[in-house]
Amino acid sequence: MNITFLIGNGFDVSLGMESSYSSFYKYIQENELLPNNIFTKLINKDIDKWSDFERMLRILTAYSDWESTIKESLKKLAFDISDSEIEEIITMISDEGEIQERFVSDLDKFQEEFRLYLLEKQKSVLENLSLETDCSSIIADTIEEIYADFHGFEKHYFQKNIEDSIKFSNKNNIFNTLEVNINFLNFNYTDTLSYLIENTDISTIVKFFDECIESQYQTANIRISIQEEHVHATLEDGMYLGVNSENQCINEFFNDVSDMEELIKPLTKDYFFDDSTKNTQEIILSTDLLIVFGMSFGETDQIYWDTIKDTLQSRSETFQLILNIYNKNYTNNFISAHQRSYRRNQNILKNLFFEKVEFSSDNKKQSAMRRTHPILNSNKIFNFNKKLTKVASSNDTK
Repeated sequence: MNITFLIGNGFDVSLGMESSYSSFYKYIQENELLPNNIFTKLINKDIDKWSDFERMLRILTAYSDWESTIKESLKKLAFDISDSEIEEIITMISDEGEIQERFVSDLDKFQEEFRLYLLEKQKSVLENLSLETDCSSIIADTIEEIYADFHGFEKHYFQKNIEDSIKFSNKNNIFNTLEVNINFLNFNYTDTLSYLIENTDISTIVKFFDECIESQYQTANIRISIQEEHVHATLEDGMYLGVNSENQCINEFFNDVSDMEELIKPLTKDYFFDDSTKNTQEIILSTDLLIVFGMSFGETDQIYWDTIKDTLQSRSETFQLILNIYNKNYTNNFISAHQRSYRRNQNILKNLFFEKVEFSSDNKKQSAMRRTHPILNSNKIFNFNKKLTKVASSNDTK
């Protein structure tokens, strides 16, 4: 049985880490860092527009001395952009010279400053985690609570799904052994998840699956494997801020083709780590249950959203997708008075993923939507608030 988590920046944010682009922008403004950097100058003009830094990288490759050329180039890029936003972008970049000449060198400097910033934030969070004596149960609790947020038929369905998976595994294994592979595809550069994995008590997870088996089998050998892959490398390896593919930037912007290739994240990652992108895709394609946590479905990771779509199409009813999404405007309450709003919000959040991909037919899409389950503001999956209360209290007394 293969269970795979896709982990985004929401994971680190839930640990109290100020790891968003917006937090970093405020940091460089307050400390007056990189004052002559072209990216810093543009961010200072409209910090809200740069909330998705990598999207704005794409937009900057449309730069030209001619307004008409900028408009034409922006419409070539593989994403939706309104006429009003195009006008705002032209206003932002029109009076900034040397964007094309300084793009690569200033991006390197900006990226390095961001890396150093995240290292400091990571150090603080890891120090707090090291004070917490119960870190060993955070991942184990998450595995046990995967289905806890589902209601009515959905909850029953997922309970049956895990039993069927165990039954199928044992039916085809003459040694009556259930192997559970838990994969974490970490889209963050930080090592916070790595720390929790290293300190996980595997025996607790074994006990959970053993209890799941009891209703069908008297006994079985259970083997648990936990693996993590950093999709975009680590802070120690280097950072790869960029785009998803060639059609997400204007090739003519670059004087050297190698500069363009270095902006394409899958190419850069595979250059340093052979077949890394392919390995990540294979993990997704072979999983039985995929849980997305703390991700925003950004366009610059399109290759992975397409891989999830391919898995939904090829695996039929055997593959399930869970989208864990936090939004303070939505309720996770499912009492009678809130059922309609809960379902409505679920559909809105489900579309955050489905508007990013195209299916081969309407029937394929409808089947995929039935097997996609948004969870709003879960207090079960990676519930750090309860675990870290003791840390906060301890720090307050010092």
